Amino acid sequence: MKNIKNSILAIIVISALTLSSCYEEKMDWKNDPYGDPISESEIPLTADELLAALGPLKEYMQFQMGIGVDMELYMKGGNLADRVNENFNVVTVGYHMKHGPMVGNDGQLRYAAVDQFIERLPQNIGLFGHALGWHQNQNGEYLRSLIVPDQFTPQDLSADNLLDLSGLKDDSFTDWQRLNPGAGITIVNDEGILGGKALRMISNTSSSQAYNLQLRSPVVVVGNGEEYTVSFFIRSDKTGKGRISFEKGSSNLYPYLDYGTGTAGESFSTGTNWKQIRFNITVNSDELQLNFDLGYLPEVTYYIDVDHLDIVPASVNTDPTAVEKTDAEKKQIIGDAFAYWIENMVGHYKNRVHAWDVVNEPVNDAGTGLRHGNGKGDDGDIFHWQDFLGEDYLVTAFRLAREAGNSDDILFINDYNLESNLNKCRKLIEFVQYIESKGQRVDGIGTQMHIAYNSDLENIAESFRLLAATGKQIKISELDIKVNTVSPDPARLQEQADMYYQVAKLYREIIPAAQQYGITVWCVSDNADEHANWLKDDAPCLWDAKYNRKMAYKNFLEGMTGKPADQLISHSK
Repeated sequence: MKNIKNSILAIIVISALTLSSCYEEKMDWKNDPYGDPISESEIPLTADELLAALGPLKEYMQFQMGIGVDMELYMKGGNLADRVNENFNVVTVGYHMKHGPMVGNDGQLRYAAVDQFIERLPQNIGLFGHALGWHQNQNGEYLRSLIVPDQFTPQDLSADNLLDLSGLKDDSFTDWQRLNPGAGITIVNDEGILGGKALRMISNTSSSQAYNLQLRSPVVVVGNGEEYTVSFFIRSDKTGKGRISFEKGSSNLYPYLDYGTGTAGESFSTGTNWKQIRFNITVNSDELQLNFDLGYLPEVTYYIDVDHLDIVPASVNTDPTAVEKTDAEKKQIIGDAFAYWIENMVGHYKNRVHAWDVVNEPVNDAGTGLRHGNGKGDDGDIFHWQDFLGEDYLVTAFRLAREAGNSDDILFINDYNLESNLNKCRKLIEFVQYIESKGQRVDGIGTQMHIAYNSDLENIAESFRLLAATGKQIKISELDIKVNTVSPDPARLQEQADMYYQVAKLYREIIPAAQQYGITVWCVSDNADEHANWLKDDAPCLWDAKYNRKMAYKNFLEGMTGKPADQLISHSK
């Protein structure tokens, strides 16, 4: 009878493993009066017990088990950090190691935040570098500032200028009032737009209001009711902010003005390149007097060109002449910025980072060639290196990363939708071949795999076959599986779990073991904090919003190991 009982138990175990996570109670098990007693260890676990009995993900993996995290959320500790530390042996920082957050408006790299994160990260968890050559999350403002017209040649308006500059030109500040000098208002030589004098104004450490750094001009005699143009050139050592207010000549002392942008606003911005600030005003008296208010931000140094600080009748042309940089000059400048970024980023983190996404998302969405922007530096945090460097930016990126890092670093090219657009997958492989034809080695290919519960499994399998045929290390780099709702029902959760199983199984079966670099899942849980900027209205992860394991956790392990969950645990009930 023992054999009969064991057969029945085996059937029951298999049935129990197919139950959804809503199955919560054990069956009422009784001893067989004709057979041996049933021990508690032979009673099958409920779905919840089975999930709880499984070990951490990394205990079962023969390769890198990775996680993409928001660095700032991890630094807060709690459930997210606990799940990361328990389950994964490599971390990818989702945002904070990209160009935008790392590079300041002065072009210098800001390491402090990531360095602090590395200090917190346990030494037995690796850090994967993401991403060097990408077109998004750039400091686009800084990169575009490098290719603005080569030099302003301002109009010489001295014959028409109504503003007395003598107190600035002789350094006496006669008739100029330093009402709030901040950390200093002085005249400096050789800092003007054409190498002449400049008015230097420095905000102090506590500056927070426009008037915290303020210089008042002499009184200008004007015609009541007439329109005048105020024009000057300004730059700063970092991002700055200023305004013009009025002591005389305007009924509104703090008017919104069109400072040359086409839209009236409270203030204007400044950066490391010279910028013309220009606006028109119709005066309401026979005197005009201005305040230069630059105290909005702390510890900013501003330079205003003295020779081209003008108040003239509106009929006078104040347009400067701009000399556009040539394509060759732009290529050199952007190439230098590209090299500086990669060399310093890889060099700084070489003791902690031994694998990088060197080029990210280079293929256009049609899968026909290189992705491009508007050819002018794009907008916001978008900036396409390749618009200025051409296809060889792929080669350059790998060369720079190889030279700056460790000799055994594993360097990846990475892209998305390779499983849904096989032409894109083929084109990415062609790029790998191109890079290597130019003498640079590509170690691995990453396929992001942001997919859904009902994605095409045959397409996924075929993309794995194509990638495996390259002989490269293959990494699933950003895996998540959408369910198209933030509150999926048990049936949808099971479909999601089945898809996690299938993806893991296909990876294990199709990618040769020697080429299996690993799998990185993107975000830990369905908690809203992790999805403020990614899949906001979905539940795509292995843990739910309360950081409990989902059925997807079990199925993912089963697909990855090729073993049913009850063989992955040891329990005594």
